[in-house]
Amino acid sequence: MKYRFIVLILFIISFSSVQNISAQNTTNELKIKYDSVKKKGIVLSNRLGLSPPLTEIHYQPGHWRRTVADDAHVIKQGNKYRMLLSGHGSPPNLYPHTTNIWSLGEATAPHPKGPWTISNNDNPVLAPHGWIGGWGGGHLVSSMYIFDPKEKKGKIIYQCSTGMLENGSKIGRTDDGYPNVGTELFFGKADTIADPYLVHDGKYYHLFYSKKIKNIWQTWKRKALTWQGLSDASSAKCIVSSGGSSSVTKYNGIWYLVYSAWYNAGSKFDYATHKNKIYLWKSKDLENWDPEFNGKPIFEPNAIYDKFGAQDPCLFIENNIMYIYYGGIKQPGNNGKIDTSICLATLELTNPKPKKKIDVSFRTKLFIKGIWDNHWINQGDKKVAEESKFKSDVETELRPSLKLSFTKKISGAIEWKINHRWNFDIQEIEIYRGYLQFYRMFDSPFTLILGRQELSFGRKLLMGEYNGYDGAHLLFNDKDLKVDLFAGTRHSGNNFFDFDKDKDNFFTWDNNFKEFRKNVYGLNLRYNLKILNKPLISEAYIFHKKNNTIQEKTTAIGIKTEYKFTKNLNLNSEITKQTGSTVDENKAEINRNAWGGYVQTIWKHPKIMLKPEFRFEYAYLSGDDPDTTDNENFDILSGDNLDSDIKWGRIRNIKKNMHIGNLGILVFPWDNIKLSLFYSILRKEHLSNLDISKDEGQELNFKADYSINKHLSFNLFAGIFWPGNLYDNALSKPAKKSKMQFETCFELKF
Repeated sequence: MKYRFIVLILFIISFSSVQNISAQNTTNELKIKYDSVKKKGIVLSNRLGLSPPLTEIHYQPGHWRRTVADDAHVIKQGNKYRMLLSGHGSPPNLYPHTTNIWSLGEATAPHPKGPWTISNNDNPVLAPHGWIGGWGGGHLVSSMYIFDPKEKKGKIIYQCSTGMLENGSKIGRTDDGYPNVGTELFFGKADTIADPYLVHDGKYYHLFYSKKIKNIWQTWKRKALTWQGLSDASSAKCIVSSGGSSSVTKYNGIWYLVYSAWYNAGSKFDYATHKNKIYLWKSKDLENWDPEFNGKPIFEPNAIYDKFGAQDPCLFIENNIMYIYYGGIKQPGNNGKIDTSICLATLELTNPKPKKKIDVSFRTKLFIKGIWDNHWINQGDKKVAEESKFKSDVETELRPSLKLSFTKKISGAIEWKINHRWNFDIQEIEIYRGYLQFYRMFDSPFTLILGRQELSFGRKLLMGEYNGYDGAHLLFNDKDLKVDLFAGTRHSGNNFFDFDKDKDNFFTWDNNFKEFRKNVYGLNLRYNLKILNKPLISEAYIFHKKNNTIQEKTTAIGIKTEYKFTKNLNLNSEITKQTGSTVDENKAEINRNAWGGYVQTIWKHPKIMLKPEFRFEYAYLSGDDPDTTDNENFDILSGDNLDSDIKWGRIRNIKKNMHIGNLGILVFPWDNIKLSLFYSILRKEHLSNLDISKDEGQELNFKADYSINKHLSFNLFAGIFWPGNLYDNALSKPAKKSKMQFETCFELKF
């Protein structure tokens, strides 16, 4: 009895919570408008117009960034915008003897788009000493500013080079104002660490940096409570395995990370052939990151000013606009240190439409069905007459539903199904679905669904009925792995409550509520793989069904695969082994020992006329072998292949004891019209009378689906079944000649 009230209890709680929903104050996460990327070109150029450093030519402002201006870092201070940058050239203290060394400089602007004016009379604010050893002897590069919440003052974080192999690359800090003294945070071998970027989350320092491992640059992060703790490598972890220079910004409660990565990871970088490109990720906790743009670059560096790559990005966000500054490589040379300037691309963030707290919808279907049955009437072994019968039915189905959003991650739904079969004067109403959903609980990959719900997996061979289960469903979904764990109770053939017009009460409980109960339990694992660089979707499952009424227990263990062999060819298969027990007509227990499965080949070509799709399928559902004591009849558990894309014998409704060959074609004359034609050959596996043919017959089915608009759709089904020799030999019963069936359905939904 307790299952009867599960859904009602859940929704009494749900509806009592509705009055509090409007009082909740949740912050809508801004959405990235992917089609809003705009490249603005160069905003701060190098100074290649200056003559190369020569003894006879005095130093001119700008020589320190003559070939490269890069590593932009932009902040807003007061009413002006401040850019920290790196320049590659010859600083005043080393001119003209050193022509290729990195120094640090700054620029200011009244707007993030510029115009940018170089500070300090276009001289560096901090230049290296120029000799081997010491702090910053070789290069000073990749600076960024952070206001230290603990020391209550600004700090400059930067990378430097000592010019030596051991301890050759260092990451350190100095005070804002660039005193010529740095404090080392940690170090590495020459050319192995670079591009520091520091943020503070209110408790911890998070230092992002580039790290080279086996010639591949990666994006790494360290985390510590203090500055000194950042020297401890125990907290270091890789964020992006093929990454590099990065920038991190928090906006509207979300952390955004942009980084540049080699176009061809694993190859020794060559700016002329392998472009640097820029990617965007986001996170809520600085630990778990998700890629945007489906993991693809934000834009293609194909303009004249960045045609050889985009590198060393900086992200600044203001007024829902992302400003992405980066080094655009116009002409590579000497590892890209010739003709690189600071460029800009923008991207918009938008406020999503407020999610409705209560969403009311409905859909209604009108079915018109007909069956024409033509058969012989036999007397003894003679066919003496031909008889035809026709029956039809009109059925309407109405499904009003209510969806509730309590928080961003807690929601619920209730949906009724009201059926009326007009020719038989059958009316019924039931709760089709009624559940609470806890989406990604505690920011984990787990989702929990409680209440009456659909349980459908794969192609619905074993689990896929329309009617719901009262139970619990736990989902784990994390990129390539999906796991479903469920337990539920199904009240087969009975409704939650019925409408009986002959009784005084509008709703009457079903008195046979327990009689048809069956329990199901299951575990389904789905994993995305690649074989020969082609995608393979694999599923493994174990399902169990228990029906105490007929003393039946079935356990199914199976594997399903979908392999994209070529761009146009898919190879799919599923095989399942069933064990358990059932009872015979004498109530004696017998073991179940059944097999089932299919192989399927799909060839499709969406780029030619009609977008054809050809399918060939062979399926096997075992039948009871009269020569054994076991029961080999296949048990479909809770499956329904008529609602899947397998469609084995729609008129015959095959469930066991059958070999099926299926050939089909689908075409799409227009985007909103799909036509399909399937031809099936059916053959029994086992018969108790060995003298009777196993030829079940043949079936031809046609279906048309027409989506008129987003609210209205129409489909038409017509099929014919030709009985095989099996029926001609069954002399004790009328031998069928043919059976035809048609069905039309109009569906309206809002």
